[in-house]
Amino acid sequence: MMTATAKHPELRSYTTAVFMVANDRGLPVSVAGTCATDAPSTTPPPMPEPPDTAEGDILCASGSSRI
Repeated sequence: MMTATAKHPELRSYTTAVFMVANDRGLPVSVAGTCATDAPSTTPPPMPEPPDTAEGDILCASGSSRI
């Protein structure tokens, strides 16, 4: 996980994460995604949830969206 915290109150903050999940053959693959706060914030979003499958998307916490 990596975060980018806004230094100015009018900017959004970000969290990015990389997860290892099994593909359809059972082999581990990496899935990455970035979440941004929906409104300006000096606090980055919490750690996103990993996808259930390699084809899925990470799930951003309430108050943030995947970009």
